[in-house]
Amino acid sequence: VVYAYDWLHDLLSEKQRDQVLRHIASSVRIGMSQWGNRTHRGGNWEASIFSSFVVAGVLLKDSEADAQKWIDTGIKGITEGYLTNFLGPDGAAEEPYLRYTLNVAFYSMLPAMDAYRRATGKDVFKEVAPLFGKQVEFFACMLFPDRKGLCNFGNSRTGLYPVFPFLLKMSAEYKDGLASWYLNQLMKDGLTPNNWGMVAYFLWGHAAAQTKPIDPDTSPRLPRSRAYAEVQ
Repeated sequence: VVYAYDWLHDLLSEKQRDQVLRHIASSVRIGMSQWGNRTHRGGNWEASIFSSFVVAGVLLKDSEADAQKWIDTGIKGITEGYLTNFLGPDGAAEEPYLRYTLNVAFYSMLPAMDAYRRATGKDVFKEVAPLFGKQVEFFACMLFPDRKGLCNFGNSRTGLYPVFPFLLKMSAEYKDGLASWYLNQLMKDGLTPNNWGMVAYFLWGHAAAQTKPIDPDTSPRLPRSRAYAEVQ
């Protein structure tokens, strides 16, 4: 709703804007009452919850007294309560990558981190760069030899489209050559942005296209094989 409000702002009447903003604030208050003090790890959907606190706080920071608390709680939830707990140090998620990438790459977390940086000048991407780099390697290791899909586990799917937005952002944000190579493989094999990936492609596609691909077969970054402890 926050993103839609931003995109449609100029088309909304004052009454409509007020109605949407009140709805957002009310929803965040409910979420904060249930999740504001959460300390134990939950599932991948935590990325959506914590990220909603961040973007709502950024939007309402000039009109809501608790907006800064929403932002701080959301960022702490992302960096301490989610990323460092949910991902292993080798970049593998303990839940299937489909669920992880949906909530992190497209629905919430990466756009929220972008919004936070624009609003505050503080860069969470620098803090989590090593972990995201490891995750790109994880996805590369999970590719089928024919590049047509990902090795499945849990209740995930073998298709490649869930990782598309994540790889776009990694290539654009970090100039990650492995992510760029991966994207080129997907595009070569006919994968195009669908309704999940089109927004990410619009936001990050141009910057991603400027990154030089690095073939994993010629890079010491990616070993010939690797065991991922977090994958169960």
